[in-house]
Amino acid sequence: MKRVLLVGCGHMGSALLNEWINLKSYSLTVVDPVSLNSLKKKYYKKKVRFFDKTPNQNEIKKFDIIIFAIKPQIANKVLSEYRNFEFKKNILITSIVAGKKISFFKKNIKNVIQIVRVMPNMPALIGEGVSCLVSNKSTSKNNKKMINNLFSKVGKTIWLKNEIEIDKATAISGSGPG
Repeated sequence: MKRVLLVGCGHMGSALLNEWINLKSYSLTVVDPVSLNSLKKKYYKKKVRFFDKTPNQNEIKKFDIIIFAIKPQIANKVLSEYRNFEFKKNILITSIVAGKKISFFKKNIKNVIQIVRVMPNMPALIGEGVSCLVSNKSTSKNNKKMINNLFSKVGKTIWLKNEIEIDKATAISGSGPG
């Protein structure tokens, strides 16, 4: 079973969580101090763990994937809490943070090698989304497959060759539903 930590559970984070909630091969944990009480009420019968603050070092080493689903304006503050952790050897850091490049995560989290940036869109809420993904060169095929499987549960996935393409996709998907 793959252990996933979802950092932030606002509009997009909760859309993803709604679709991932019944996946048998993933264990889900959410960190969201702002929405903690309403999330606990909504998912109280589901197998989701909740933290009201960043997990400690012992907890962090248990995760296979950490997905940052936070607003760009709080990214520096949130990532500073993860900066010096020792992670599992093959941890995959995944970002759905608009406008924050892979290099931003590499710079702000010291002990991370494998990073994927994903741009999902709101139709993911009903399993009909399109998620564009791009990874750094260090990301293993196994981790790419693992994150692809997870995002394919919310719709189609499209792997891009370079990060500049994801910025274009962000502009389109951000205004597409309108």
